[in-house]
Amino acid sequence: MNFVNFHPSCGMVYEIGKELCSPEKIVIKRIPEYAMLHYVFGGKGFVNGECVKEGMGFFVPMGQYVEYLPDAENPWQYVWIDFGAEVYDISKYGLGEHIRIFEMEKVSDIVQLIDLTLQMIPENPDKSALFDGAFHMVLSYHSTKETQTEILVYSERERHVKDAVLYLQNYYYEDITMEKLAVKLYISRAYLRNLFMEQLHISPQGYLIQIRIEKAKQLLCTTEYTVSQIAAAVGYHDPLQFSRMFKKRVGGSPLHYRESSKLLLSRID
Repeated sequence: MNFVNFHPSCGMVYEIGKELCSPEKIVIKRIPEYAMLHYVFGGKGFVNGECVKEGMGFFVPMGQYVEYLPDAENPWQYVWIDFGAEVYDISKYGLGEHIRIFEMEKVSDIVQLIDLTLQMIPENPDKSALFDGAFHMVLSYHSTKETQTEILVYSERERHVKDAVLYLQNYYYEDITMEKLAVKLYISRAYLRNLFMEQLHISPQGYLIQIRIEKAKQLLCTTEYTVSQIAAAVGYHDPLQFSRMFKKRVGGSPLHYRESSKLLLSRID
């Protein structure tokens, strides 16, 4: 392991270094107080469950929980820079509020730059300027989109909700139960509900109802289908149950909503 831990008074670059990880290194779990950029030049590892290998890198913003560890058989080797994101305008480099994994053609050039910076530390009295200059050069490799492909990384908990939301949005008209949805995600119904309440502040059943009601409102405004037909189209086999749910959510019956919408449109015209 080879690294330099440096805390300049200006608070720009907190740490710069290089590490050849051992297979025995345990998972790192942290909520960093600064932003982190890592560039992998050998082996592979995992960031929140996503594989990151040679020729790739990852960015972690300040305050974002992250877990990362080397592969047990082919542990990664990387260089890194930890910095105060508030000092730099990093959004123009494709870096922002989310953890990101990216592919980059010139990781080897960045490694050479970090190596040179580490070598220059003993003979450079102004380490703050040295580190800051090196970091600006590293950022320049992010300046063209042709050299970088970004992948948004979700935590496992976020991915469960993302997958559930996508499924509900695509199949809201089917006979969906939360038990079936949880089985598709390989999690329990209770855990699924907890994830939705934590991230979306609504239960998965409530989210499904919300989608169905919005779709029904669209059909009521744009088609002449009967209430029974619309109920079936949005996943309700019982028109009375649909009407009760619609009135509870919207404040009036489906027919009343349709007439009110037509009246409003006629006044606009």
